[in-house]
Amino acid sequence: MGQPRRTKKHYAMPRKPWDSKRIDEESALVKTYGLKNKREIRKIETLLR
Repeated sequence: MGQPRRTKKHYAMPRKPWDSKRIDEESALVKTYGLKNKREIRKIETLLR
């Protein structure tokens, strides 16, 4: 049957998870664009990187 495919992560977590400035910026983006969660922001940041 072979090895099962190993899935890779589609986003990277921030280095400083409790940085208040970053949290405020992300919260504003979530409210502005009506995103479901902050994971969607991280996916796009990873694609743009």
